[in-house]
Amino acid sequence: MGARRLGLALVAALVISLGVTSVFYVRITRAQAGAKPQTRRVVAAKVALQPGTPVAAENLTEIDWPTFRSAVPVVTIVEPPAANPS
Repeated sequence: MGARRLGLALVAALVISLGVTSVFYVRITRAQAGAKPQTRRVVAAKVALQPGTPVAAENLTEIDWPTFRSAVPVVTIVEPPAANPS
């Protein structure tokens, strides 16, 4: 009788743990799916430039760069001018 109760208790614990784990998994995946990473427009090279190559406008492009908890921070040397509301 004791082995039967132990087996039933283990099965019940397994079912409960699977249920709780499933609830947490669904909640976390939904929360992560709704969170889009924040980005900032930065100027980057359009093509690979060799050292000493003059930087011209035709060699540059704007790209989205992640800023939220980014491992590589964006170092801004020149801020873009503010748009005139005229």
